[in-house]
Amino acid sequence: ALYFLRAIIPTDITAILAGLLLLAFGVFGGGMDRLSYDSGFFLRLKKFLGVLALLVGIYLLLGSLLSQGLILPPASEWLPAAGSALTESETELIDWEIDLESGLARAADRGRPVLIDTWATWCINCRVLDKKTFGNRDVADEAKRFVPIKVQLEKAQSQITKDFMARFGLKYISLPTTLLLDPSGNVRDVIQGLVGPEDMLARMRRVR
Repeated sequence: ALYFLRAIIPTDITAILAGLLLLAFGVFGGGMDRLSYDSGFFLRLKKFLGVLALLVGIYLLLGSLLSQGLILPPASEWLPAAGSALTESETELIDWEIDLESGLARAADRGRPVLIDTWATWCINCRVLDKKTFGNRDVADEAKRFVPIKVQLEKAQSQITKDFMARFGLKYISLPTTLLLDPSGNVRDVIQGLVGPEDMLARMRRVR
């Protein structure tokens, strides 16, 4: 449940909840149980997993509390380099247009190809694509040649999704889906699912 919730709640809150969950598992799952000389394999395995859960839970919980400054000043105050690196990595490198019609009109006016990224708040892979692929410096530099547009498609049966599919001739769609259009507005490539930076870069370069 936490794995899917992390798409809609902040990362630091997810870490705290995961830490609390692991602590509970460690306590009630056998991490605090006493073993005797005659204890069998199952009891020893249960003890091991419980202790492991306790250690990881404490690590996540204390790490999150320290980084947010709930116990001590935020870590970024006494580790400025780490704080700066985190801020830079979370900054989007591509200046996305969020209005489809406006983006397409701008592309047609300037004679530029179009990069369309579809996403939804519940889509974990969409976030991975953003971070790993569109967060890549080479991909972001190539995207400057395009008009980049993000289109939010929350529900498969919504009118927005149906209109989008009909407009670009898609028989089905699974998120994330990336569309590459040439300057005339023709669909040149449809990329379903996750692709790495190298693959995305190669396919973008083929669109002129």
